[in-house]
Amino acid sequence: MSGLTHVRAVTRWLRAQGPRPPVGYLVAIVNTRCEQDCVQCFVRPEADDDLLQPADYTATGRHLGGLLQLTITGGEPTLRADLSEVVAGLVQPRRVPYVSLHTNGFGPERVERQVRAVLAKIPDSLLSVRLSLDGPLTLHDEIRRRPGSWDRAMESLARLASLRRREPRLHLFVDTVVSAHNQGRLGELASILDRMPVDGRELLFLRGDPRDPGALPDGAEPYLESLDQFVPDLASGGRGDVAFSLPEAARGEVYRRVIAGAQGGAARNCFAGSRFAILGPTGDVLPCEMPASGGAVGNVRRHGPNLGRILAGRAGRASRERIRAGDCAKGCTYECAALASVALSGPDLGRALWRRWVGGRPKRESPEIVPAPNLPGAYPS
Repeated sequence: MSGLTHVRAVTRWLRAQGPRPPVGYLVAIVNTRCEQDCVQCFVRPEADDDLLQPADYTATGRHLGGLLQLTITGGEPTLRADLSEVVAGLVQPRRVPYVSLHTNGFGPERVERQVRAVLAKIPDSLLSVRLSLDGPLTLHDEIRRRPGSWDRAMESLARLASLRRREPRLHLFVDTVVSAHNQGRLGELASILDRMPVDGRELLFLRGDPRDPGALPDGAEPYLESLDQFVPDLASGGRGDVAFSLPEAARGEVYRRVIAGAQGGAARNCFAGSRFAILGPTGDVLPCEMPASGGAVGNVRRHGPNLGRILAGRAGRASRERIRAGDCAKGCTYECAALASVALSGPDLGRALWRRWVGGRPKRESPEIVPAPNLPGAYPS
């Protein structure tokens, strides 16, 4: 994809904004199955016989008038044989500028094949593949509870790096969840990643109901310490080209929000349930993964494929009222909703870009860290 083609995609998105702009950031959980059994994961595998089908996604995509970012996750999304059709159904009608695909990299040949297929289906989009790594070498295998996980992930990364040399639309990132099992060890992982062909990395705050309750860190301090080790420059987007990937340019501001939440602070100007939404694997529409938002507000199979109409309904309005009232604001560390609230807000995005250019790290608000509550999650970010 040429730079001009991508500018046109972003321009189309800007033109779609109006006095009541539509959903601009969508997380689509396309399955719940996975080959691994990660200690920190709160997703429970379910049968795949009731998943939304490509036709469902295509019908939903026709009503997504102003989508800036689409995030595809699971489970392990690449286990879906029809993944490229699923992604194309949500992207093609409106040509979404930015798409991200999360993977554990456990099936290198499959991951490469799926990424190639997705790229072919979305010629106007930038695709960020986000590989999950939990720690250096054997620690990663221990946390994933599957021998060979690190080696398979490295093979996937090598295959994708080779593909990236021929495909400028492909970016590669590493996502890491800080848990009790890897806290204090992420500096080692960061040193390894410094020598790897990745465009950036992101640290995530563990929350929810993990399969191993002992994986929960002791408060927010381990996250803050790991952040200092793991993400020295806070944000990295598009191999240095900030304008090429606005969501990645906003990462620094997202960290500031997550840090505030980790210290018990309140989220502000949250777009959950209005410009941000989650589409579950069987069609549930959620404003956020945090339970205080009220859970699902509808289902595209029962209430029609128009997400905006579902979110505008009675249940959606009630959820937004709870969010505006601050019922789920204290201690919120949900990165996807924070990213949407920054990237889709003119003032917040401007602030993020300015801080990106001038540098600087977010400051801890006080020496006393107030741990955020460990609330059960609904779906993965």
